[in-house]
Amino acid sequence: MTKATIAGLMLLLCGCARTPFDAHLASPDEPLRACAQWYEAIDQAVDAAGVRDAQYPRVQGFPYLRVSRYLSSVRDHARASDSAMRVFGDRLLELDLEARRYELQNLPEWAGSREAALKRTADCGRLLRDADLAKPQSREELLARAVVPDDDPSPRPTGGAAATPGRGQVVRFAPPPGGLPRSTISGMLALARLDPLGQPLLTDRAFEQVAATHAPSFELVVASDYDRFGELRWRRRQATPYVDGAEPVLYIQPAYARAGERTLLQIVYTMWFPSASSPGSPDALVWRVTLSPEGEPLAYDAMRACGCAHRFFATPLAAKGERPLVRLGPGHDIESVSLVRGNDSLVRYGLRSYDELRSLRTLEGAHRSVFGPGGFVAGGGAGAARQWGRQPTDAAGRPHFDDADLIEKRFSLVIP
Repeated sequence: MTKATIAGLMLLLCGCARTPFDAHLASPDEPLRACAQWYEAIDQAVDAAGVRDAQYPRVQGFPYLRVSRYLSSVRDHARASDSAMRVFGDRLLELDLEARRYELQNLPEWAGSREAALKRTADCGRLLRDADLAKPQSREELLARAVVPDDDPSPRPTGGAAATPGRGQVVRFAPPPGGLPRSTISGMLALARLDPLGQPLLTDRAFEQVAATHAPSFELVVASDYDRFGELRWRRRQATPYVDGAEPVLYIQPAYARAGERTLLQIVYTMWFPSASSPGSPDALVWRVTLSPEGEPLAYDAMRACGCAHRFFATPLAAKGERPLVRLGPGHDIESVSLVRGNDSLVRYGLRSYDELRSLRTLEGAHRSVFGPGGFVAGGGAGAARQWGRQPTDAAGRPHFDDADLIEKRFSLVIP
C-alpha cells in the first residue's frame, strides 16, 4: 500500500477528505469558484441569522443540493440511467432552491434584491450540478451521501388540551368543495410512469384538487379556545406563533411512499390547535392518506406533529360521494374513523399550503418561519411540534413519519 493510499484512507476515516465542493472552492475555473463562494457566503448569512430551513438537509459535500427520505430511497433508480440520474439531480436541486427561497425571504437583513440573489443561487446551482454530474466519481459520491440522518428523539408531550366532559358543542367541519372525479385522479397518477424515478408529480392546482377530493370531515367538541383549530400567525414581537381559530384551515402537502417498484402519492393534512400542555406553543394533528396507483385510499394514518402517537386506521371502502369522518376526543386524539356522504356540515374549513409555514409574514412586514433551525416549532419546549421531515415516531428517534418504506414495512401490499 502506497503512502498516498494510506493518506487517502486516513482522510476518509477522520471525515476530512476533500469533497466535490472543496474542489470547486479551489477550482481554477473562475465561474465554478465564484459560485462555490456564493453558496458559502449565503450559508454563512443564513446560519448567522438563525433562519436555516430544516425541512430537508443539505447533502454533505454538495451544499447546493438537499434530500428527502423519499429521494434517498430511489438512489438505485437514479443509478440505472443517465436520464434518471439527471432527474435525480434536478429534484435535489429543486429542494434546495425551495428552501433557499424561504431562507432568503426570512433573512432580517440582506443588501440588494432577494429575487436577484435567488436567481444567482439558481444559476450557480445548475452550474455546480452539471459539473458534478459530468464526473463519474462525483456522481457516485453524491449517491452515497444523499441520505437523511435520523433525528434525535425529544421528550414525549403529556397530552393536548383536555375538553370538559359534558360541556361544549359538537361541531362537524367539512372540507371545501372542488374535488375531482376518481377517474380523473387515476389518469393523472398514471402519468407518473413517464417519470424516470416513478414519482407522481402534480401541479399545485391539481394537487389541491386531489387533496380536496380525499380530505376528511372532522367532528370534535368545542368547549374552549383550545378546541379551535386554525391558521398560524405571528403576534407582534412574540417568539412563538399562535393559532387563529377564527379561520379554520388545514395545511396540505404531498408526500411519497414506496410499494415495491411503485411510488404512491400521499396527501398530508396538518391541523393546528393551541396547546394546553405547553402554553403558548401550538400543537398539531397530522392526518395522512396514501393513495393507490388508481387514486383510491389505500391507507390512513395519523400522529401528533411531534411524531408522537402514530397510528394506522382501517380504510373503509368509500362509495361515490362518501368521505372519511374523523372524530376527535379529549386532547384532540382520534376516537374513530367512519364514512359520511355528501355535504355533511355547513361549517367548512379551508386548505392552505404547508409551505406557507416556512415563511409567514409578520405584523412588522418581515417574514419568519414557524419552525426554528432545529426543526421544532419556534419557541416550543420539550415535546414541541416538529417540522415535516423531522418527525421520529418513537422515543428512540426512528422510524420517521416520512420514511418511504414505512407503510410497506407494516402491510403486505399487492400492487400491480
